[in-house]
This record gives sequence, C-alpha cells and structure tokens, in this order.
Amino acid sequence: MAKVLPEKGLSKEEIFNRLRDYFKDDLDPFSARLFTIAFESGVEELREVAYEAMKMGAFKNILDFTEFPSMIKLEKDIVDVAISLMNGDEETVGTFTFGGTESVFLAVKAARDRFLLKKGQITIPEIVMPVTGHPCYDKASEYMGLRVKRVGVDEKYRADPEAIKEAITEDTAMIVGSAPNWPFGTIDPIPELAEIAKEKDLWFHVDACVGGFVLPFMKRLGGQDTGLRPQGRGCVLHLAGSAQVPTPP
Repeated sequence: MAKVLPEKGLSKEEIFNRLRDYFKDDLDPFSARLFTIAFESGVEELREVAYEAMKMGAFKNILDFTEFPSMIKLEKDIVDVAISLMNGDEETVGTFTFGGTESVFLAVKAARDRFLLKKGQITIPEIVMPVTGHPCYDKASEYMGLRVKRVGVDEKYRADPEAIKEAITEDTAMIVGSAPNWPFGTIDPIPELAEIAKEKDLWFHVDACVGGFVLPFMKRLGGQDTGLRPQGRGCVLHLAGSAQVPTPP
C-alpha cells in the first residue's frame, strides 16, 4: 500500500525504526563486499571527519552564497585542487557539479554553443566518441539537440584514433575520450585524440569522472585507488579560451 502523509507525525524512535527496517537488506558499506559506486576507506578517523564535516554544512545551501559565503570558498578550494591534479594553469576554470552527468551536460552545452557560434544552426551538431563512452552523452544530446556518433574500439578496448578521425564531418562539434571508460576500465589514447581535435579545431572533452582523482597517483602508488572521495559530486574543467560559451557573469 502506498504511503500517504500521516495526520500525526512519527516520533523520533519510530522514524529510526522505520529507517532500520528499510536499510536491513542493504549491504554494509564498511564490509568490503561491495562492487558498486560506494567506496569506503577503512579509516575510522576519516569517517569521523566526514560525519562531522557533513553535520557542519548539512543545512547550508550553495544556491545562496550571499547568506552562506563558505560554500563559495569550499567550491573554489575543490576546483583549485582539481585544476592542479589535471595540470591546469592560471587561466583554467572549473565548475562544481552534483556529479559526472551534470559535468557532461555542461561540457556538451559548451561544445554545442561553440559550434553554433561558429557555424550557426545549419545542421544538427554531432559528438564523435567510442562505443565505450558513458551513455549520459546520449542523454545530454537528447536534451540539447545534438546527435551522438559512436565508433568502434581497438583490440585493447580503447578508442581508435583512426576510426574517430574517419567519423568526423562538417557537423562534428565535439570529440570525447575516456580516462578510463566505464565498461572495461581502459584509458583512451588521449594525446592522439587531442591532436585530432586540434587539427580539426574541435572541442575535445576528456571524461575523467572515474580516473580524475586516481590517475595522478597511479605511477607513484603502483596500483589503483578510489581516491576516498564521496560519490555524487563532480567538477568540469575548461582550458584557457574554452570556457562555457557564453561565459556566465
């Protein structure tokens, strides 16, 4: 039976009992038995810091930075760290988002707007990317009037630069590479794809939602790591001269 708003509210204990009942079939996030997008560090002190930090900011809203200026300071800190990890420079800019999909939406919008400023609405802009790219590009394209053209990968399940190059037409607005991709965890040949984008004067987006906070440390650590970051937040970075178009005030 569907729940309805009760005439009388529940007590604190009733609320907690109901939540315990809902949660009883969930896997324990601290059990190391999860193969999902929930990561746990195993460090008790880190849990305590995370709990306390979340309580401190629980009822503050980043939408109103005039009342909560701390939110802007936190955003700047996060974006600055991301820029440094991605080898950005003093002209690189970024936007704090609520996850990878929103970051992709902003990147697709920026690429579309750049394309329309250059060529006008004479055709449907296209995104050229490998079949291993995340499906949220199809979602973003559906919302913003683009078309996704996916091409095959090489024997190592990485983007094939030649296939990408052959798929480019006058309608191409954007090339996408993953570092790494979701299906296989392989890293596309980003430098080669970047050269193609530069040669064709196309927007190039590197989807590092999974690897952005891992790859900078992999050589030093000798293996993979989750970054110990909470899931559900993201960041989209734009190199100098390629900020979201038009640039917001």
